[in-house]
Amino acid sequence: MNKCIVCGYSHDFIMGGIESYYIRMFAWAKRNRYRAILLLNKGCSIHKNWEKTLKEENVHVIWSQKGLLETKLVSTSDIDFNDDYTMIAGDLHCYFTMRQLVRRYKFPNVNILFYVFHPYSIYGSVKKKFLNYPYIFFMRRLNKNGIIFMDEETQKEYEKYYHVHSSKESIIRLGLNIPPLDNTLITQRINEAKTNFKILTITRMDFPFKGYVLGLVDDFVKLKKINKNLKLIIIGNGKGKEELLQKISLLEEEVRRDICLHDEVPYSKVNEYLKKCQLYVGMGTTLLDSSITGLVSIVATAFQKGNVSPGFFFSEYHNLGGNLELSREGGKSFFELISEVLSWNEEEYKKNCIKSYQIIRSFYNIDNNMEKIISMQNTVKEPRLLSGMLNVYDYFLAKVQEHDQKRLAVKSRV
Repeated sequence: MNKCIVCGYSHDFIMGGIESYYIRMFAWAKRNRYRAILLLNKGCSIHKNWEKTLKEENVHVIWSQKGLLETKLVSTSDIDFNDDYTMIAGDLHCYFTMRQLVRRYKFPNVNILFYVFHPYSIYGSVKKKFLNYPYIFFMRRLNKNGIIFMDEETQKEYEKYYHVHSSKESIIRLGLNIPPLDNTLITQRINEAKTNFKILTITRMDFPFKGYVLGLVDDFVKLKKINKNLKLIIIGNGKGKEELLQKISLLEEEVRRDICLHDEVPYSKVNEYLKKCQLYVGMGTTLLDSSITGLVSIVATAFQKGNVSPGFFFSEYHNLGGNLELSREGGKSFFELISEVLSWNEEEYKKNCIKSYQIIRSFYNIDNNMEKIISMQNTVKEPRLLSGMLNVYDYFLAKVQEHDQKRLAVKSRV
C-alpha cells in the first residue's frame, strides 16, 4: 500500500498563495515518497508557469466532473484505490466534491481535511452570505473533525460566522522549506543599501483585494523627497495593472524612473529578486518567501487602495492578511514603517533580519507542519448531518459561482 496526498481546488490553478503552497506540499510528498495528485474541476485552467513545475514534482493532475446526483472522475487511470489517501480541500465546494468522490468510488483508506487558506474559503457564497445558511449545521459539526486553519484570521472568521470555538491546535501555518540562513546575503544587503535601497513587492493586481500597491506608490513618492537612493520594484500582473500604470505615468520623471515594473515571474525565480532588495512589502505567502532569505518585511492590509499596515512581519507573523483587528501594534502607514527601517543602523537592520528568519523556522517549517497534517487522519470523523441534501445544494451553488467567474473573465477581456 502506497501513501498518497491529494490537494484539491475548485478554481483555476493560477499564480497565487494557495497554489504555491500546494506546490511545496507536492515537493514534500516527493521527498517523502508519497504519490501526489492535484484534483481540479473539469474546465479549470492551470497557469503555464505551473505546468512545468507539476511535471517536475511528478504530480498527477486529475479532473472531476460535478453532477447533480453524483460526482465522477474524468479518468481513474492515476488512482490506485488500495492506496492510503490524505485529501486536502482548499475550499468548501472542493471539500464536498471530495466527499462525493470517496463515496462513489468507495475509497477504503482515505481521510478528507478542509484546510482554510482564506477567510472566504469557509463560505459557499461570498457575495450573498444568506446562501451559506444551509451549511451552518454541517460546518459546526466539522469543527474538531478535520478542519485546519492557516492562521488566526481564518480561524476567527470561521468562529465568528458559525458561532463555535475551535482549539489553537487546529491552526497549522503554511509550510515552507527552510534552508540555513545566509549571513553573507544580509551583509551584502547592508552594503548595497548605502547607495541603492530597493523596496520590493510581489502581488497579483486584483484590486481592491491587493490594492495596497497603489498606496505604496503614494508613500514611495513622499519617501523619495527624503532619500534619493530609494528604488521600488513591483512584480505582478492582473486586471488592476492599468490603474497602477496610470498612477505611475502621472509622477515626476525623477520618481518614475526609480519605479521598476515586471510582469509575473515563475515561483522558482522569486528568490532571485528577494536576494537583491533591502525591504519587502506585501501580504500572504510572499511574506514567508522573503523572510526565509532573512529579509525584513512589512505586512500589507488587504482590501484597500491606501497605505495601512499592521506592522513588521517579525511582530505580525500570525497575520499574513494584514487584519488590523489581529494587530499587536495597531495600524501604521508604509511611510512610517519604511522610515523606521531607513533609520536603523547596521546592527539593528541585521538583528531584525535574523529575527524574521527565526520566526519562520519556529512556525513555518514544512516538515513539522506536514507531519501535523498527516497525523490528523486518525482524528477525522466525517459529519453526516444533512449530507445528502447539502451535496445537491452545493452542486447548484458551485455552478452559480462557476457561471459568475466565467462572466467576469469574459467581461475583463472586453
